Amino acid sequence: MKKTSLMAAAVISIAAIITGCGSTSTVTKSDFKGDAAVMAKTNKTIIDYQGATFGTPVPQWVISVAEGNYTVEALKKQIPGIEGKKPFVTLARGDNLDFVREWTNTTRIETVVGDEMQRIVGKAVSASQTGSTKYVGDQQSATVLEQKLNMYKEAVSAVELNGLESITEYWVKVNLAPTDDEIAAAEASATREAKKAGGSKEDIADRKAEIMANYIKENSKKYYEYYAVWGMKQELYDIQIKKAMESVEDNTDEGKALKSSLSLKLQSMMISSNDSSVNDAAEGQIGE
Repeated sequence: MKKTSLMAAAVISIAAIITGCGSTSTVTKSDFKGDAAVMAKTNKTIIDYQGATFGTPVPQWVISVAEGNYTVEALKKQIPGIEGKKPFVTLARGDNLDFVREWTNTTRIETVVGDEMQRIVGKAVSASQTGSTKYVGDQQSATVLEQKLNMYKEAVSAVELNGLESITEYWVKVNLAPTDDEIAAAEASATREAKKAGGSKEDIADRKAEIMANYIKENSKKYYEYYAVWGMKQELYDIQIKKAMESVEDNTDEGKALKSSLSLKLQSMMISSNDSSVNDAAEGQIGE
């Protein structure tokens, strides 16, 4: 199988990727072409991928998402066909390719994205209430928070995602090695351990190499990542988010600030994953 390292640089064009269009139906065919890809240095290495058997390289948008770039701006520049659309990406990680493919199944896309929207609302509302009342920590504060959470979640639940269309999908298998800092710490420890047994410089070097080889093997993870890109009319999505925020009866200065911040988060959100660390990283890349 062809291996592609994220520590290299490559120029790529893709001849065939499984994709589809029209509605949230099973993705079966594509004429999608990837742009030239530039791969950055990272501790994640692609060791297998869709189309590797036929020698078709990985498209740039996949490289970007694999490297942890979860911004709408980056994706819109890299995938033709999403102009004028609000993009969403479902990203699944796991040891089994069939499992991660199933997690991004088209029948679940509305639920997956809707759940992520509710999660973002919950975190934003909770953060806005922290330290915001003189009753912080007592029952009244907890009641106010619950009421506000319900009010915002109910408003956002009215946003309809029925117009989502499949744009493209792709899978990779990656090896996640320890970071440079982790390796440096392990090497220092390996040097001390190798020296304890004494012997010549060659003996010490051989023992250290063996220790480090075992460390890398034991601390590296191999798993699949499956990406599915979806889109709906940007204008329709923006109108619904605006109406959802306007429907919330919270017109204090604090409420106005919360609605403005929450609108930005919901308009900028893109990634929904079965891995909470991915969801947290994606939310952290949304501008305040």
